[in-house]
Amino acid sequence: MKFLCHLFFAVCAFALAACSSAPYMLLNAPAKPTPLDSNAFVLVVNATEIPVIPQENTYLGTVETSGSGNCVENSADELKNAARSVGANLVYIKDVFVPSSRFSSGLIESVQCKRARADLLKVELGDFKQAPMDIDSSGLESVIKIRDELLDAYRRGDTAEVSQKIAELDGLPPNSVHGIHDAEKFGIYHELKMYRAMLQLLIKTFKNAYDPLNFQDVVYAGNDSLMAQTKEYINKVASQTLYGEMVKDIANSDLDDSEMREMMLLLHLPLTYWNRKALDETKYFAYEFVQKDAAHPDAEWVQKSILEPLNRANFKKLFEKDRTENKETKIENKLYTGGFGVNVYFLGGGFGYDGYYREDMVKPESYPINAEIYLQIKRFSISGELINSALKGVMNLGFSFGYVVYDSRNLKIRPYVGFSGCIFNGSTTNPFYDSTHDDYDHSTYYGYPAGESYESPDRNTAFTLGVNVDYKFGTAYLFGSNSKFTSFSVVGKFGLSQLDLEEGYPVTQGSGFGAFFAIGLGVYFW
Repeated sequence: MKFLCHLFFAVCAFALAACSSAPYMLLNAPAKPTPLDSNAFVLVVNATEIPVIPQENTYLGTVETSGSGNCVENSADELKNAARSVGANLVYIKDVFVPSSRFSSGLIESVQCKRARADLLKVELGDFKQAPMDIDSSGLESVIKIRDELLDAYRRGDTAEVSQKIAELDGLPPNSVHGIHDAEKFGIYHELKMYRAMLQLLIKTFKNAYDPLNFQDVVYAGNDSLMAQTKEYINKVASQTLYGEMVKDIANSDLDDSEMREMMLLLHLPLTYWNRKALDETKYFAYEFVQKDAAHPDAEWVQKSILEPLNRANFKKLFEKDRTENKETKIENKLYTGGFGVNVYFLGGGFGYDGYYREDMVKPESYPINAEIYLQIKRFSISGELINSALKGVMNLGFSFGYVVYDSRNLKIRPYVGFSGCIFNGSTTNPFYDSTHDDYDHSTYYGYPAGESYESPDRNTAFTLGVNVDYKFGTAYLFGSNSKFTSFSVVGKFGLSQLDLEEGYPVTQGSGFGAFFAIGLGVYFW
């Protein structure tokens, strides 16, 4: 009985470990991923800062950190580990939130834990580890001159010269001081209502968002009159709801319908991942552009870089979709992986050698219900069992070691070798005396009156070769998990035992073989 207690506690520990939170939950990952090296470079991007993904990408899953364990405040390392595990080199964080509570050690705790949701992508990245570029400041005087000329054209409203001067600044060598910031261009284009140029600026900005140069420290020319005037204008219109004013102006501009739809989308894009309302609005603009402008050169870019990550933004829907669509694949991948189970047997029988008990002393009675509890690790299993043997009234109480030779959606076959003590159970037909001996060879005598229940100590032994056959008639997800399952089965246990009942003298006697079977129901958590 001590062994069964130890096995029970081991199974409980396994169950608690299985139900505890992993560092993250991963959805839609490939069945057989190709992991990256543990030191491989992984780029982590916040969608509130870069609301697009590279057009050429391979989606490898969506992850949510759990905030379990030590309450991960910085989820970047866990996200990188998740990315490497599926072969992704880009973590695209779409949401960071703080739930009001978490489940820990069987209790609901009120705790502030940051959790993150992100797409995992494989993309072609440039050299993000390249050394910073040495800035050549020798051309600074010409940059200042062009900026002064641009300011003059800006104040005069000469859009042609403005375009020319901005092109000159953009054409400077890459190792020189950057002549103009995109924010300055945006302010100029907006005040002069150069919406077509503004549209091209936004397209270029978002399409080149993953250029490694954008992730380096860049020296911009500034702190001059041009910067002051564009900043003053942006601050002024921002106080009057910049976005709303632009929408009205664009509606009255010379942009065609297609350009207007793309402009509305790109203007709204930076707001996308700040809240659910903004996300839904951006999704509407993107969907409208893709549907109405399918032949547009930017339609594929909008579909892959903007709309697809938006379609994966609702983690709950993605979770339910993953559970529904990938259930059979998940079950197949979990076969032979292990778990723990409980089997209860209601029917049984068998046959064996005769004359194994004293008919003049006892009448054998078998237990109506037998049980087995087992722990499986990969293909190997260890069980604690209380099973009727082939002989009526003789119960095998012990343990067995098994090996899963076949496992499928509906059938599992697990041969085993069992080692048991045998308990004889019955009722006395005539009164008799029995004795026991302790470690000091002291004898204790006690008597049994007729008509009393009798259960012998488990001094007798049995060696069993058998097989467990489980027919899994139902498999469901375990509670709210998307990776763990519960299977309900009709279970059968068949075996041949070598029984030695000599130690039960005078009630039991002899030794021999017996074949038995047991049929019942089982539940398996895996």
